[in-house]
Amino acid sequence: MARKVNVKTVKPENDEKVVKKVKKASRKKNKKILDEKKEKVYRILDEIKAFLVIDLIVFTVAFAGWYWYTHFYSEERNFSNETSNNEVVDYKSLKYISEDGHTLDVLNKKYLIEYDNKIVYKIMDLKANVLYEGDFKYTNIYEGIDGNLYITRVEDAGYSNLINLYVLKNNELEEIKELSESKAYFSPIKYYDEITNEFKLVGFTAFKSMYDEDMKETNKSYIYSLIDDEVKELDDYQLFGDSINLKEDNEEVITYDERYIVINNLKENDKKYGLYDIENNKVIVTPQYDGMFTNKDDEYIVIRNGKYGIVNKSLKKIIDFEYDFIDRNNGFYVVCKNDKLAIMNEQYELVSEYDFDYQKLSENEEYNYLNDFKTFVAYKISDKYVLTVNYKEYSDSLNYDKHETYVINSDGSYKIIEENEFIVNLNNSLIYSFDKTKKTYTFYDQDLNEMYNIDISNYDYNSRAIVSLLNESTIEIKLDSEIYYDYETGKEISEIKDYSYMNNDIEITYNNANHEISYQFDNKELNKIRVNKDLLNNKLHNSIEDSMFYYLTNEEYILVYKGE
Repeated sequence: MARKVNVKTVKPENDEKVVKKVKKASRKKNKKILDEKKEKVYRILDEIKAFLVIDLIVFTVAFAGWYWYTHFYSEERNFSNETSNNEVVDYKSLKYISEDGHTLDVLNKKYLIEYDNKIVYKIMDLKANVLYEGDFKYTNIYEGIDGNLYITRVEDAGYSNLINLYVLKNNELEEIKELSESKAYFSPIKYYDEITNEFKLVGFTAFKSMYDEDMKETNKSYIYSLIDDEVKELDDYQLFGDSINLKEDNEEVITYDERYIVINNLKENDKKYGLYDIENNKVIVTPQYDGMFTNKDDEYIVIRNGKYGIVNKSLKKIIDFEYDFIDRNNGFYVVCKNDKLAIMNEQYELVSEYDFDYQKLSENEEYNYLNDFKTFVAYKISDKYVLTVNYKEYSDSLNYDKHETYVINSDGSYKIIEENEFIVNLNNSLIYSFDKTKKTYTFYDQDLNEMYNIDISNYDYNSRAIVSLLNESTIEIKLDSEIYYDYETGKEISEIKDYSYMNNDIEITYNNANHEISYQFDNKELNKIRVNKDLLNNKLHNSIEDSMFYYLTNEEYILVYKGE
């Protein structure tokens, strides 16, 4: 018998519900896929965004670095022009820093030069505007009497030389002359301006002795002046100038007159001196004096028969030949008769009597006008004259009978300072004397009144100390170590004092802790410069004019000026 099986029948759901369910599942699945795609896209976009942000940061940093370098660093390093504001009446400053290893110098307060190892890299004006840039090998650099800048290349061949002369023109160094003469050595003729303390190039000269066919000696000078292009010849005479500084084989002819130059006659055994007009290539005073030296415009100190007088270029006598010597100083003279000295003013009037002893170096050595070393030295300070008759006795271990300095008033009265050494430093206004026995320094103000004494006898030191005025607040006496004193009081201090003073509207401050000189205008810092203590003195700037000055180290240059 067959078994009966009960089968339960499942009723299928409604088709619409099934469709909805399937669609819902599909949407859920699609949403999940879409979310995963979106997440992937967002992740990619985030990565791109991060990359772009990093790229933007790198670009921004690079651009900022470039902009800083070209607009700030490069400007500061090479010719940074920092101004207080744009008004003409305000001061501005400029700072220039040389390339590594290069040296900076200023020529005649006119040209800023960057050089190293006889190679000039830049020539600029004082506002660091580049006039020349390159790598030009040179021997010497000069400012000419015509205001142009000249550079020489010199090849030395022993008994002669070759000079290639270049002039700065249109931002180039243009060769204008080649100077050479067999067995003749060309040397510069340099005019010294005593007012500005500047040397300027006049030209070049060479001299040689020859023998003609009859074996007779002849002498000839060759002269090249910057004012024309010809090398002129002058028979039997040599340009002598007011002094000759020997530098190995080279002799520089130094003249205090840029047109009329002292010459000497080598034709005769006894040398005679006269005048040569370099502009017209003409001897205007035939050599006839035993000595001839430029005094001032159209006046010359001359020697005849051992006596000194003063004449003009027409040989008119201004002062008769009555002095044993006439020693020219800045605006006055020291004159001598019978080994007695007196002071004579610029109008050739005696200020004093012959009250002061002239001490010779030796019994047989006469006064020599060209000798930089003399047994006496003289200065004019305000309306007083200072005459020291034992000049450099202590420093050069010389022995004089007199140990005296005379402070001479304009009426001829005087006081005596009996010290081994009396020093007047015209560069920084430091005036002091030294008593060798007591080991005591005495310092004086600008009216030559005693300020105070500094006793160094308690220091174990027997050599000559070096005394410096570091600034108008600090004196340094350098023994084996350095000792500092307050300039106002003479009291010993432990270190260099800070110092501040006004130059017109500019406040100039020296900070000892940082060795910095800063310049401020209207309480705003214009610029500052770090300095080596050894370079520091009370002149924290070099004045060009009242509204323009600069400070210079080997590698840094600051200019402060008023105007555009």
